[in-house]
Amino acid sequence: MNRKLITRLAVAGVLVSIGVLVLTTSAALGAPAVKVPIANVPIIIPSPDNSPLPSSGKGVDVAPACLNIPEFGFLFTDVIGLQFDAGHAHIYRVDSSGNPGGANVEGIATLVDVTAAFQTQWSGMSHFWFGQNINPNFSLTGNQQQYFGESVSFSGSASDGSTIQITANPGGNVSASGHQNGWGHLKVTCTPPTV
Repeated sequence: MNRKLITRLAVAGVLVSIGVLVLTTSAALGAPAVKVPIANVPIIIPSPDNSPLPSSGKGVDVAPACLNIPEFGFLFTDVIGLQFDAGHAHIYRVDSSGNPGGANVEGIATLVDVTAAFQTQWSGMSHFWFGQNINPNFSLTGNQQQYFGESVSFSGSASDGSTIQITANPGGNVSASGHQNGWGHLKVTCTPPTV
């Protein structure tokens, strides 16, 4: 399942839970931003393909402490996510089908190990934004122009003094003729426990 569809499903779940799917507007004009109760925001998975974070590769910068200290190993073996505990969330440019053109969530989040189904000990300031745009004349056999981008940041600490910082900005576009282009950068830093 691709990231765009997963994001749409996740945000559609938020929309359904607060009943804003009844908005009627044109895709070109969109609806005004809608504030979403933070408790209704699903777990946000920063990996574009719902996989563990990569520990190396093009555009990947991982601090040695994250790789050498066993407590941080789950970052690269399990799927992780952010569960927002407090803050603000908005969705915007909701089209007549209920699909959002973007979302912005900011506040305090807990890092969640989705694979193991538990909240970790790290919690702190987080931000998630995504934006997408599909050409109103989109057609699989004609104009295929579309864009998707996101930005994720997490700066969490635990009671033992250890910290995890994650920043990521994956995205991609498809030209009108179907040419695909993608980009992304991931930076992960960790500090060991101090107590």
